[in-house]
Amino acid sequence: MENFQIDFIGIGFAKSGTTTVAKLLEEHPEICMSIPKEVQYFNPIRSFYHKPLENSNYQKGSHWYQNHWAHQKNERLRGEISPQYIQSVTSLERIKKDQPQSKILIFLRNPADIAFSFYGMAVHHHHVKLPHFSEAIRTNENIRERMFLFSQVKDCINLFSKNQIHFFVLEDFMKDREAAIKSLYEFLGVDTLFKPPSLNLVFNAAGSSKFPWLRQFENKFVSTLSGLGLTEFLKTLKTWSVIQKIQQLNTTKHKKHELSIEDRKYIYEEVKNDVKMLETIVGRDLSFWLKMKI
Repeated sequence: MENFQIDFIGIGFAKSGTTTVAKLLEEHPEICMSIPKEVQYFNPIRSFYHKPLENSNYQKGSHWYQNHWAHQKNERLRGEISPQYIQSVTSLERIKKDQPQSKILIFLRNPADIAFSFYGMAVHHHHVKLPHFSEAIRTNENIRERMFLFSQVKDCINLFSKNQIHFFVLEDFMKDREAAIKSLYEFLGVDTLFKPPSLNLVFNAAGSSKFPWLRQFENKFVSTLSGLGLTEFLKTLKTWSVIQKIQQLNTTKHKKHELSIEDRKYIYEEVKNDVKMLETIVGRDLSFWLKMKI
């Protein structure tokens, strides 16, 4: 990464608003977001939901990475959001080495809702066989890992300076979208008066894939073309809503399930010390997480 630099990288926890925020950043005239949103360049492991799979993207080099912004025109800033990066110290160390000046956006959410949303995505969208959620939060390591945020955020704090990091708390955004996105724009140094057209829309809503192979083919198709620098073509397909239509046809909306009070209480008891430690490095009170919906 000798010459090519990007201005910010979003990391954080799955199902914490990253897809919606990526859209709002993309709409800003001063920002060019990568295609696709998740380049997954720095992470050595590729899979969140299935068994860990080795990811060789980093070995493809800086030119491959740069190709994901081939569609850039007059935008001042370049950015990407790959939540996977926070899962590995190796990812963070690679970012520190290759992109030392990049600003880091860390996406946070109530840990009970992170675990529950992650579980739903794994079971319904990725068709992973898991026990009932009540059992999974007690016995499944992959699900339990989603409940504890402190250690992963601490790894970021240890590598990057405080003024490089912006914490994006989903509950703040849900309470006041305009204020939250304005704060993010301010951190990035772009026009804070711009109001994104999609500010009040929701992206990446829960659903089930009718045909998992079609979703996998779509991801492979986008990844291959973007790696070749054909992001302008992909952007055109997006403008024509081709990819979105395929996604819609391949998605079945399912009834939204609620996290039970018993499971929520269990998680809160498990993570209360973790949340307290997290508060010390985030620099704000997060105790409201442990009171939500009880």
